[in-house]
Amino acid sequence: MNIGTAFEHLSAKQLDEAIKVLQPIYDGKPSLVDYDKFIAIANDYDLMCDYMLRGFKDPAREGLYKSLLERLYKVTANLLLSWNCKNKPTFVDAFRTADQLNLSHSFVRSVLENFVSDIAMLSLAPEAERKNKETELYERHQTFIERLFNALLVSRQWSESDAKFYTDLLTSPTIDASDQMLIVSAISLSAMTIYDAKKFSTLVNVYRHAQEEKVRQRALVGCVLSLTDDPLFVKEQASLMDELTASEDMKRELLNLQKQMFNCMDAERDNDKIQRDIIPNIMKNSDLQFNRFGITEKENDALENILHPDADEHKMEMMEESIQKMMKMQQQGSDIYFGGFSKMKRFPFFDHIANWFMPFSAHHPGLKEVAQKLGDSSFLDKMTEQGLFCESDKYSLALTMAQIINQLPANILEVIKSGDGIGLPVSEPVDYTPDFLRRLYIQDLYRFFEVKLAFNKDIANPFKKSGSYKAFFMIHDLFVKEAYIEPKMSLAMFLHKHKHEANLDEILETFYSETATYQVFRGLKSEREGHESEALGHFLAAIGVEPDNTWVLKTAGVFALKRKDYGLGLHCYGKLCELLPDVKPYAINHCLCLIATGDTKTALNKAYELDLSDETDNRVKRLLAWALICNGNGEKALHIYNALTETDPLPDDALNIAYAHWVNGNPSEAKNYLVQWKINHPDAKLEEEFDNDYYMFEQNGITDVDRILMLSALKV
Repeated sequence: MNIGTAFEHLSAKQLDEAIKVLQPIYDGKPSLVDYDKFIAIANDYDLMCDYMLRGFKDPAREGLYKSLLERLYKVTANLLLSWNCKNKPTFVDAFRTADQLNLSHSFVRSVLENFVSDIAMLSLAPEAERKNKETELYERHQTFIERLFNALLVSRQWSESDAKFYTDLLTSPTIDASDQMLIVSAISLSAMTIYDAKKFSTLVNVYRHAQEEKVRQRALVGCVLSLTDDPLFVKEQASLMDELTASEDMKRELLNLQKQMFNCMDAERDNDKIQRDIIPNIMKNSDLQFNRFGITEKENDALENILHPDADEHKMEMMEESIQKMMKMQQQGSDIYFGGFSKMKRFPFFDHIANWFMPFSAHHPGLKEVAQKLGDSSFLDKMTEQGLFCESDKYSLALTMAQIINQLPANILEVIKSGDGIGLPVSEPVDYTPDFLRRLYIQDLYRFFEVKLAFNKDIANPFKKSGSYKAFFMIHDLFVKEAYIEPKMSLAMFLHKHKHEANLDEILETFYSETATYQVFRGLKSEREGHESEALGHFLAAIGVEPDNTWVLKTAGVFALKRKDYGLGLHCYGKLCELLPDVKPYAINHCLCLIATGDTKTALNKAYELDLSDETDNRVKRLLAWALICNGNGEKALHIYNALTETDPLPDDALNIAYAHWVNGNPSEAKNYLVQWKINHPDAKLEEEFDNDYYMFEQNGITDVDRILMLSALKV
């Protein structure tokens, strides 16, 4: 697209090239958006070139050139917006819904302020008139606020006066907070689609000065998702954000915001876990059953009650345990409701883009049918107060309830109509903290992009690498500074724990730290890239910085075992055994490293000690058997494996039993067990297993030729 090429030239500050690209688009089309402005810019540039060629020295030339770049950027941006409104369904619908709404500042303010005063005056109206007046007020206001949302979404590049007006409007106590929240979302989507310096500055200033926390948090999310890398705006953007990002509180808030973005991006993975591990248990132990006639309660089995009088209590405990697992995931930041509610967004209500960001209100005209079906109940009022769900999920739940209400058992319907028992049994936060409010809003955004725009690229998905991926905002140049090393270290640990290796590798490239933790992360990155020697250097450096750091030692120990660097493993697990003597896996790995480095006598003594301390641990028994094999005592090892085969057989045991027979001087019996092992592991390669266990062969005098002959015998 020529418009895209023009943006590239403007970013490179090649004003003449940008004008050349746009010239054919505007030639002969005076009705095209910003035609007069484009012609004026082209003429001003020609005059500028002419003055320079005549030898005039103009001290304002640099500033003028920058001004022309910014003016042409706005023209290009408005041209792209115009194209979007004619070609992209989301913007076509928004333009049609806005329907040439009067966006004069005085009109917008008066409508929004009058709505607040009209609602306040309702209490003075006679009871008989109040309900009709209320319905009429909310319906009229919904029409306006939806048109305003769409008008802002497709609004052209703002002026300084636009930015000042909306900053004042969104920080004013005379405007309804729900309206302010919706307007912030519209501005954010607009700035995310086509960067607008004035809209961006509005979001920053609203975050700084708004009194309503929900408005502030929406503005903050809008800020980070609107960040641009365009060199034209780097300085202005940095000057706006630097003051914000400097304080310790702000760094903490941005770090939490970044983690919340990743928690949302894990929604599908978390949903898979819930569907696989949690929901089946809840359904199995529930007294409700779903069939083609609706939802019914299971009948009690009298005989079952006699035979198992505690069964109901046990089922309830199992169900509560499953629910608590889900609640723990939510407390840790997981978006546990995405999987269910993403399937409840097919109502016509969600055809309106503004409704995805509309704060929940029982007065929303789109819930009229729900209110009628529920009758005189407090369900919708309770939903407004419900803190478990994001706004769009509340609407989904209310709309779904209207669909299934006739299928519900009478006792459940009574509970719902009373407004009690809505949501899962979990204590809601006493205080709606900024982090909590922001998390719910990010979930609304995530649903919008993942469901509404799932197959529509009209606005690049900030949560996808295939989109704009602006949700990973901490890799932006704004945060490549020494003050953000500590928050990024915390983020790196978070990404490591949540298995976001690719993102971890990206964040590591934006800062440097001499800490042991940083060195470990660099080591893991080098290992993933196949640079084992480089990885080893990082792990050794980490141990050198913090020799008693158990996490460092554990991570380096795992690397050592995978690499068969048993000397490093011996050091790591030996130290871990000193620091954490009661952690048995470290003791087992320490023994394995002792065996691999030839100190089988010490390993045997330690293995016997471990076995005496807990004779029920089969891991230790297998360790003891392996130590005996490596020490040349296959007979004793076979006694252990015979006992294990009867109580706790494992497919891998066949390989070690084969080794025990081989060490015992019975290669023919060893062959039989190797055949069995191959049957249990059809895709595995025995040559690789022999290579892994090279030290066992060396310690027992089994030569390379012996191994070759055994492999040949197995092929016959």
